[in-house]
Amino acid sequence: MMITFSKQDFIVELSEEWVCELIIENQREFSDIIKTLLSQKECDNEEIILSHNYEIQKFNNNVEIITSFIPFEINKKELLTKLYNQLKKISVNEEWYEKTIGIISEVENFIYDITDDYDEGISVTSPSDISGFLKLFDVKFDLNTDSIAETLFEYAGIVRKFLDKKVFVSVNLRSFVSDDECEMFYKTLTDHKIIWICIESSERTKLAYSKRTILDKDLCLI
Repeated sequence: MMITFSKQDFIVELSEEWVCELIIENQREFSDIIKTLLSQKECDNEEIILSHNYEIQKFNNNVEIITSFIPFEINKKELLTKLYNQLKKISVNEEWYEKTIGIISEVENFIYDITDDYDEGISVTSPSDISGFLKLFDVKFDLNTDSIAETLFEYAGIVRKFLDKKVFVSVNLRSFVSDDECEMFYKTLTDHKIIWICIESSERTKLAYSKRTILDKDLCLI
């Protein structure tokens, strides 16, 4: 798998065997690349291209971009929508269908009962599925982790499972984690065959399990 930065005219090879560190020392180019990456979430363009075996891959469907670590937002709308859709399917499968219908009917009757004494006209619309219950009980992902690196690893697992995204991009992650923690994080990623790109604005200690590309202040590729 490769990612091509056509405007800057360079290609970075991606692999499950190492974490790709892309260090962009030129501030203007760093800003431009991050803006372009984020714009790719809305629609693909030809400035940054993801490819596999020389076939272009739909960027937004395959790439997850992480720019904020504190606080870290796990429960993004896209993920919750996928979670709720899966839970709705489970609620009407052969095992749970009768219980689901029974609970919805029981709640509906309860609403009718508590509104029965009002002389004013009150309408009640019975829900067609359990979406309202999921929102009422604030069903969401809850990661019980002790560090940013652990949180990111768990998050990557959720995103791969529910959204089937294959490439993760973090921005200035090494400003938030120590070298030792980051090296262990890199090892965990490679052990679990997670493709990860760390885009950094400055060069830091070279770590094991990583392969780096540097675009220096003079826009020379190292």
